[in-house]
Amino acid sequence: MKLISLISMLFLVGSTLAQKSPKIEVKGKVIGDEGETSFATLFVVNKRTRVGNFAEPNGSFQIKIRKNDTLLIGASGYKTFKLSFADSTFRDVYDVTVHLNKLSVQLKEVEVFAERDLVEIYKDIEKLGYDEKEYKVTGINALESPITALYASLSRRERKKREAYRLINEDKKRKLLKELFQQYVDHDIIQLKEDEFYEFINFCNVSEEFMQQSTQYEFIQYVKMKYRLYKEVTRFDEYERY
Repeated sequence: MKLISLISMLFLVGSTLAQKSPKIEVKGKVIGDEGETSFATLFVVNKRTRVGNFAEPNGSFQIKIRKNDTLLIGASGYKTFKLSFADSTFRDVYDVTVHLNKLSVQLKEVEVFAERDLVEIYKDIEKLGYDEKEYKVTGINALESPITALYASLSRRERKKREAYRLINEDKKRKLLKELFQQYVDHDIIQLKEDEFYEFINFCNVSEEFMQQSTQYEFIQYVKMKYRLYKEVTRFDEYERY
């Protein structure tokens, strides 16, 4: 009986350890099927966390993940590559070379929309942000009264006010992105259901600066690439549920 209990305990410990996937570091170099090593918007995404980063301009990347994680590597105009080390012999660091194949069928290129369709949206995008003067305490000279100025900037009330302005601005940004992405859906650039818009907005994680500084064409190409990665992630999620 004791022997059976001991075996059961060892089995449970082994199962628990097996469920814990060790962390690894992946260093990679991406090469196109025609030998190209420079890519526009080359992106590496962890499928489990849905978090990723742009790779270096020369096609190299470095990321820390769990051993059973799956990486999705993609670039505009190329098929997404799935990379997993779940069945590989454990190493602390993996050095890999990833070969991306060009898409045989490209989505139709979109030059620009009619100005009348987007002009108001872009005007509002240009207005994103807020002036810190709007929430700073007036009448305080930081040089003459540094302690008072510091207290004002760190006080609970002022922190709440700053956070409120930040949240209001973030809400405006999300609503503008939804309106913009609705235009993209209407023009057959991406396909999103009504309940997918804000999930996709979170996945894109686009900065306010990029929204304001990129050209319309650059932004569309960025969104198309993120959309392709988003569909890859959701497709793998649906597959694993069955």
